[in-house]
Amino acid sequence: MVDVLNLKTMEEREEWFLASLSQDEMPIVQMLEVVKTQADGDDGMECSDGWIGLLIDELAGKGAKTSALQVLTVRALMSKGDDSYRGACKASALKVFNDRVGKILVDSCGFDERIPVLECLRRLDVLRRLKEGKLCSEKTWGFGAVQRVDEFYKKVTIDFSKKSGHQMSFAYAAESLMVLEDDHLFAIKYKDPERIVAMVKESPTEVAKLVLSSVGEMSAVALQECLLEHDILAADEWKGFWDKARKGLKADPLVDVPSKRSEPIRLLDAAKAYDDAWFADFAKESDVDNVLLMLEELISEYDLGDLNDAGRDAILDRLHFAFKADDTSNPGRLAKTMLLSESFGLDEEALGREDILESFFKGGAFIDASAGIPTRFLQRFIKALSAHDEERFRGLVLGGFTRMPLAVLNAVMEYLLETGRKQDILDTLTAAFNKRSVAPAPLLWLARRDDILTSDGTLSFYNLLQQMLFAYEGSYNGMQLKLRNQLGVLFLQTGWLTGILAKLTDLQRADILRRVKMQSGWEASDRRSLMGKMIKLYPELATVVATRSAKVEEPVRLGRYTSYRSFREKQDQLKKVVDVDIPANSKEIGIARSYGDLRENAEYETAKQNQGILMKRKTELEYDLVQVQASDFSQYEADGVGMGTCVTLKGESGGEKVFNVLGEWDSDEGLSIISSRSGLAEVLIGKVAGDTVELPGVDEAYEIVEVAKVSDEIKAWMAVMPEG
Repeated sequence: MVDVLNLKTMEEREEWFLASLSQDEMPIVQMLEVVKTQADGDDGMECSDGWIGLLIDELAGKGAKTSALQVLTVRALMSKGDDSYRGACKASALKVFNDRVGKILVDSCGFDERIPVLECLRRLDVLRRLKEGKLCSEKTWGFGAVQRVDEFYKKVTIDFSKKSGHQMSFAYAAESLMVLEDDHLFAIKYKDPERIVAMVKESPTEVAKLVLSSVGEMSAVALQECLLEHDILAADEWKGFWDKARKGLKADPLVDVPSKRSEPIRLLDAAKAYDDAWFADFAKESDVDNVLLMLEELISEYDLGDLNDAGRDAILDRLHFAFKADDTSNPGRLAKTMLLSESFGLDEEALGREDILESFFKGGAFIDASAGIPTRFLQRFIKALSAHDEERFRGLVLGGFTRMPLAVLNAVMEYLLETGRKQDILDTLTAAFNKRSVAPAPLLWLARRDDILTSDGTLSFYNLLQQMLFAYEGSYNGMQLKLRNQLGVLFLQTGWLTGILAKLTDLQRADILRRVKMQSGWEASDRRSLMGKMIKLYPELATVVATRSAKVEEPVRLGRYTSYRSFREKQDQLKKVVDVDIPANSKEIGIARSYGDLRENAEYETAKQNQGILMKRKTELEYDLVQVQASDFSQYEADGVGMGTCVTLKGESGGEKVFNVLGEWDSDEGLSIISSRSGLAEVLIGKVAGDTVELPGVDEAYEIVEVAKVSDEIKAWMAVMPEG
């Protein structure tokens, strides 16, 4: 784990934080430490809130409600009572508690009243833990057990020691109840809180063992959540507590502390020893993950110089088993097995290590393996492959780094720079820039590299901003989508934006603002915020977003236009949604209501979800039809490539290509019609006859030999409304 206290610069903190988002077991406490540190920097809460938003999205996707509440609580503490965080906090809570019951719980916690945000979060935590049979306490009624939770009427029924069958509204229960477990650590805390406070300070190891004996075996991650959930520790106390507790647990022969934080800590009946019995059990282990955990444990806890022949034979046998089990089916685990095998000094030929290393040079095995191994193994993995075949490995990473996750890319770039291959990086990035095919991860890496970027040329600050905007409009999913969203977060960081805009010329800044104004993939509020920041830094840019006047040159090339044909298609799509789809959905909702109890009515839930989808689609279509204007492009001259022009190009090999550039919704492959928002059009627009261009995905250069108005055939296509 990176020592976050050593992350001195904003760039180091951001790189570590973004890499941590992709880990299976995110270091939540350390990530929050970085967020709090960043909040004290130049960008203050603005940058920290962007990071917290990414973290909440990740936790919501994993259903990690406890960790999400921890994050929201720390953020509320950072606001120091500022009530402006209330709306954002509720919105984040609804992302996490995103089903019907979850919304009821969030609405019952007081976010819409003048209750402090921290108290709202505490109440939400109480409500989510109210389950049948749960022990709880109330200052008036004493101890009680939950009898029933009724989400429909928003009530909980509790058998208290002083009154059985007592009903409480969710709102009052959230305010007054304390949820406890009977006869264990948390009940002790309720009855004798000073004792627990003293134990936390004086005997962290005993507190951890008391949790394990009361609740059962659990991982370090679960132990952390458990202590935070029951207010035994504050979020910022965990690291110090766990450092002391872990040291004591590892020194205790009756406690088994695994090397992997996600594996359970166990209380033992007898001291653990790496004796013949341990190696006998190890030799029989048939689960590859357990084999690797035991090997890591052995490396960490045992003097490998004491291995006897029987122990070596057992290790060699299980390594063969692990290699054979994974082969190429699990490249990440295979890489981890190979790296662990290095510690035992076994015969590499007997292990077949060279063949295994060779397998990572095939297809996408290296990227898959790098993304699948813990970060602590990544540099070792890179060095092992480089030592195996340095020339081939360098070609492998240079050819594939546009597809790598950010953590892998950072490690690979560090390797290339350390081995004197900066020019290789420059050449590869230049080729990708020329084809407008740069993935989000390299752009995120490059955004902080003043040693790579220049004031002019292909790898310029100006071209980087263009590529980032192109990428943000791209279609991605999974991890690539998350990385793309991080590009948007970067744009909104005042410190970074100020620094990079200062490196642009006046004309370049104006062009970037125009491109931002035309972005369709951004939330409208984010786009307005970014434009406002740019204009605040450079007031002269206000003219770029002002209403278009007759003096503005080439309005059709800068505005948002499409043909009448495509505009009518979009209108018909809206008409179908409004006149056909929404009424049909309303009928479905009515029929579903007639089935009775809405709490267990799947038809009703489905129909309501479809209603939301349709209303969102209606809003999107209406917005598009307001933003984009219909045109036949006839009033504009063909003095350069723009909308409504036909472009003829001739390649170095003599071949010709013809493209008809129309509006942003226009496309027809058979007629060579391309959208003005396509990557190809972006390359061509503004160019004139005689200019040389490099087309996306094409290796040879092309000269523009003619720019003319579109033909009568294209005009006829624009004027005709397609059937259907």
